[in-house]
Amino acid sequence: MINFLKRAYRFISARTALRIVLQTLVSVILIAVLVVLAQRSHMLESLQMLQPSALILGGVLQLIAFTINGRRWQILLGNFGIHERLATLTELYFIGLFFSIFLPTGTGGDAVRMYDVARRSGKPAQAVVATLQERLAGLGVSLLIGLVATLYYLSVLPAQARLWIIIIQACGAFGIILLLYPTLLFAIVRQILRRYGARPAFIRFAARPFIQRIISAIRPIVEAPALPAHKFAELLGIAATATLLGLGAYYVVGQSLQIPISLMAYCLIVPLVWIIKMVPVSLNGLGLTEGSFVFLMGLFAVPQGKALALAVAALGIQTCCALLGGLLLAIRVARGTWISPRQAAQPTEGKAL
Repeated sequence: MINFLKRAYRFISARTALRIVLQTLVSVILIAVLVVLAQRSHMLESLQMLQPSALILGGVLQLIAFTINGRRWQILLGNFGIHERLATLTELYFIGLFFSIFLPTGTGGDAVRMYDVARRSGKPAQAVVATLQERLAGLGVSLLIGLVATLYYLSVLPAQARLWIIIIQACGAFGIILLLYPTLLFAIVRQILRRYGARPAFIRFAARPFIQRIISAIRPIVEAPALPAHKFAELLGIAATATLLGLGAYYVVGQSLQIPISLMAYCLIVPLVWIIKMVPVSLNGLGLTEGSFVFLMGLFAVPQGKALALAVAALGIQTCCALLGGLLLAIRVARGTWISPRQAAQPTEGKAL
């Protein structure tokens, strides 16, 4: 059965058009289920409870979170000698968000950001690695925050899922931090190789194709220059601030819907939803995100109508932020500053921050 699933996954992964069609079908089915749920749970009545001031405040918190992520990206690019103005990176971050929301893939925005920085800096490999690290930094910190909340609310979670949730969050956060700080990763790898490297079982394990693919994928990150300790601390602080601001947006809108749960509960729910969203079964997580959000809110006895209304409101806020990126993109195109890929890339080293 497992071999059959592996072959099916490889077959679908190798055919982009088929994958998109299947993901779209899953999204349509999930949305249909959510529409039925919305009718039964009186979601429209819950939406009417939303206060414009709460939506505006939630939107502002989300905008600030996305804005300071630009500084996070600037730190990582600077570590590779790519010096960009913060205003430029912030603008590009919102443009990337536009592509991530409206393209049938959650990584489309990252590709756009990589491309724009790479063509101007003349350092494509470094731009790719720094952008991947920026994404990993946010994910790693959100996993850490989610782990703390998971331990706090452990009794609320289904008994059969508790251990797996802790393992995923702890291993994911630890692994990502190692990738962001390669010096520590090198030290651990050297110790493992010194102790087990000559054993036949270890050699056979390291020679497996899956392990080789993992090594090939992380090699550019492992070979990246290590951030100074103070920059690494600043990076984690920025990532934590942005994550908490994003969670605060949920809390503010939830209070408007009279959902009586604390910010700590959102620290558990939202990072788990972000993890589930990465499962590539629907189109950019559409339908899967909202469904998992309603389920997890149900662990805190939140009515389905209110939970779904909050999920829809959060999606609306994120879409508005993405539309701001679309507006910035349109302005750049109108001004002719969205450079053609045929134009030569100009290095930007030495530019002032």
